[in-house]
Amino acid sequence: MRKTGLIIAALCAAAPAFGQTVDGDTARGELFNLRGRSLQIVDLPGIGELERKVLDAAAGQVVYYGAVAMAPDQGLLAEATVVAGDYHSAADASAAAIRACNGRRSGGAECVVAALVLPARYETRNITLSHNGTEGFRKEYRNARAPKAMAISPGTGKWAVSTGDGAADNALASCNQQAMVVGGQADCRVAIAD
Repeated sequence: MRKTGLIIAALCAAAPAFGQTVDGDTARGELFNLRGRSLQIVDLPGIGELERKVLDAAAGQVVYYGAVAMAPDQGLLAEATVVAGDYHSAADASAAAIRACNGRRSGGAECVVAALVLPARYETRNITLSHNGTEGFRKEYRNARAPKAMAISPGTGKWAVSTGDGAADNALASCNQQAMVVGGQADCRVAIAD
C-alpha cells in the first residue's frame, strides 16, 4: 500500500468510537461544514488517470462520509465495485462499501477501499455525523428544547432526533426502526443529548 493508502487506513483507524454521548454545544463545535467535500483516492495498482476520473465522478454523487470499494483483481469498472455514502464516519462508510462489494464479487481477492469521500478540510474530531445527520442536527436538534436526544446507526447511517420525556429512548427506537428497514440491524446509540 502506498502513501495515500496508508493515509486512508489511518483515517479509518482513527475514526471516533462514538462510545460517549456528548452535549449539543460540544457537537456544534465539532461537526463539519455542510459545504464541500474532499476525495481521497488510494494509490492502488490499476488506478490510473481514467480510474481517477471515474472515482471522482462516482464519488461526486455521494455526500460525506462515503467510500468506494472494489475487488482489486477485477478492477474498478467491475460489477463488484460499490459506492456507499452518508455514513457517520469514514470507518462506517468503508465497512459498508466493503461488505456490499464482497457480496457482489465472484471469487478472487477480498474487496478494498479505493477512495473516501470526506468533509472539506477533514481532520480527526471527537464526534462525526453524516452529511444528512449534520443537517438534521442543525435544523432539528439545535432548535429543539431540552430534554432532547439524537441517536445514530453506524451500520446504516440513519439517525433520529426526539424531544421531551423519554427523548433518548424514543430517539433510539426511531433510529433502530429506520436501521432495521434499510440494513436489517438495530445498532443505534445516543450520540448527542441535552
